[in-house]
Amino acid sequence: MRDHRTTLLRIADETTHDVSRLIHSSGGLAFGRGLITTIIALVLGFLGLLGVPVFHFPST
Repeated sequence: MRDHRTTLLRIADETTHDVSRLIHSSGGLAFGRGLITTIIALVLGFLGLLGVPVFHFPST
């Protein structure tokens, strides 16, 4: 159980680092470039993908 939790924390940390690097690689978030919309779309798409197993396997 502890190894599973450690693995999840490592994955979350790596994902956060990757997202931070992606955001900073393109410079500032300026209007008119579509970067803000892209980030919002990616976040909502990821949340939608997470929603599939949640609704498919509800805890009773």
